[in-house]
Amino acid sequence: MPNLPQPGQSYSGSVLVFDPIIGQTERTFKIHLPSGYSTLNDVETPLVLDFHGYTGDSSSQEFYGGLDDVADEDADGGFIVVHGDGWGNPSAGPSGWGSWNCSRTDGPLGPPCAVPRPRGFELQCYDTCPECDPLNSCDWSACLDDEIFVRTLVDYINDNYCLDINSIHLTGYSNGGMFSYFVATKLSDIVASIAPNAASPLIGFGDVPKDLPISVIDFQGLLDSVIPYDANSPFGLGEGPHNSAISRVYYYYEQKPETIAKWVSEYECASTDDYPTPMDGINGWSCNIWSGCFAGAEIVHCTGLHDHDYPFGNEEPPYIGGTRILWNFMKTHTKLANFRTHPTVDSSNSA
Repeated sequence: MPNLPQPGQSYSGSVLVFDPIIGQTERTFKIHLPSGYSTLNDVETPLVLDFHGYTGDSSSQEFYGGLDDVADEDADGGFIVVHGDGWGNPSAGPSGWGSWNCSRTDGPLGPPCAVPRPRGFELQCYDTCPECDPLNSCDWSACLDDEIFVRTLVDYINDNYCLDINSIHLTGYSNGGMFSYFVATKLSDIVASIAPNAASPLIGFGDVPKDLPISVIDFQGLLDSVIPYDANSPFGLGEGPHNSAISRVYYYYEQKPETIAKWVSEYECASTDDYPTPMDGINGWSCNIWSGCFAGAEIVHCTGLHDHDYPFGNEEPPYIGGTRILWNFMKTHTKLANFRTHPTVDSSNSA
């Protein structure tokens, strides 16, 4: 176990990643050990990987939603939190436009944005996207392979800490939540659940993992002005290609009810019901759960009357009410829990 951080503390670290675009490079992150973490490094502990929004970074995301605080207060020992840094663009200045790669222009369903770009909505291309064209491209993020970065982070945690490999979870806000949806299929061998917030996949980039089950808890505000909840949202531009919702910057997102229905159908979920939480009724908050799904996976979808944000930003302390809901779902949806309830799936294959 490294000397830093100690339980209840955070520390900035880095790992070397071999990316197929730019070769070996250093990627950075912040790690937080829960207050209840064993200093003997001998108690298997869950891991939550947290991804910031577009132009964000690990330091800003660390305090957004109180994930570290929820890890510290958990009576069962909590969970390790890793806040990753998305790749930036040196020419963008200090902000760097930190981002997660979750699309490309030549998508499975065609371009996930209007091309050519409407006047005034031309792209600012990243250095890592050599084929990006400001007028004819949808490459609004860096073009690195962030799946490799995530796997490298998991390997780093497993090499240095006592990791519960059956309880690895992804969450993220906005671009980070989109990345959680995008990478779910690629990481289904190691990830137990995803918890996207204020995010929908771009069309063609939200495949459901079919072979190994992943549970989902999804948050989105009905008043989201950046990623429209559906094609009827007053904050979008109506319906686009492939039954998408067009955002005000002319990107084509899956309508959130369609995304949830896709997961429910793919996993053949048997029933739906209310999903009670301690925050029910606050700012219009309510959740539904679909159970009896393939291999024991479950799907939860929560909505509230908030904008492109985490829920409960006006509560005191802000945001943490939603983060507690996320963790309470994650801790009961491990790989083994998913497989254990489905007799036709061999649990020895769970990672």
